[in-house]
Amino acid sequence: MQHSKGAVALFAWASLVCMLAGCGGDPQIGGKVYPVKGKLTVNGQPVANVTVNLYPIDKIGTIASGTTKADGTFEVLNADARPGAMAGKYKVVLHQNQSKEAAMAAYGSASKGTGAPGGPTTGPAATAPFPETYLKQETSPKEVEILTKDNTLDIAL
Repeated sequence: MQHSKGAVALFAWASLVCMLAGCGGDPQIGGKVYPVKGKLTVNGQPVANVTVNLYPIDKIGTIASGTTKADGTFEVLNADARPGAMAGKYKVVLHQNQSKEAAMAAYGSASKGTGAPGGPTTGPAATAPFPETYLKQETSPKEVEILTKDNTLDIAL
């Protein structure tokens, strides 16, 4: 089958425009995202090393997440690593991360006296400073809405 050079060029141009506009792909990935910053506190105190996950309630959008710093602040990235989240309602799910120091301490204490070279590769799970209900999407009571603007999520537990 023979194609004219003009038809091939037109197809290539249309394909490029379509790729840049997001045609034919997953409509949830590559959508418009809005900045999301926040602070996580428990009993008024900032909490570090917690991953704040935002799960879309109405299945429009993608999961977005960020990890809290020492002062409890965080910024979220969406599923394709762009800063922010798509507009919509989300369920907040938290995950306590183990600090590097705690992991090293657990690694060191777990490997002492075992005779096993190197000991275990992971330490015990980090203890969460918040209720267990926040660990799962199905049980988390916290919902937030991301609006089509800069968003601030102050999550106080």
